[in-house]
Amino acid sequence: MPALIETPLTAVVNFPLPRSKLVDPDQYLVFDISNLIPCEAETIPLNDLRPDLEAGTLGSAKEQLDMRGFAAVKAESTLATEENLGSVEGTDKYLEETCECVAFLAFPLPSFPSDAC
Repeated sequence: MPALIETPLTAVVNFPLPRSKLVDPDQYLVFDISNLIPCEAETIPLNDLRPDLEAGTLGSAKEQLDMRGFAAVKAESTLATEENLGSVEGTDKYLEETCECVAFLAFPLPSFPSDAC
């Protein structure tokens, strides 16, 4: 079991400035590695949902989606083995399984080809 972390964890995410904040937005219309769109950093908190997930206090995936826009659920795959993920075919099967799981949990989606994930 991992050690308990007492200090709140945070992450820094860099977002490109919106056009309204750029002095001359047209200069960024053509990609140039030496002239990237300036970014602003946002510090966001990271929450460990494992204790709630293990205690079963999070509610159903639908309830979580309705409440906060994302869901934490337990899932186990028989396909996530070193032997399966070591091949293109095994990885494709695992990705297909994951796409089906996410589509099932999130919203009723129209059918789509398995390579769309």
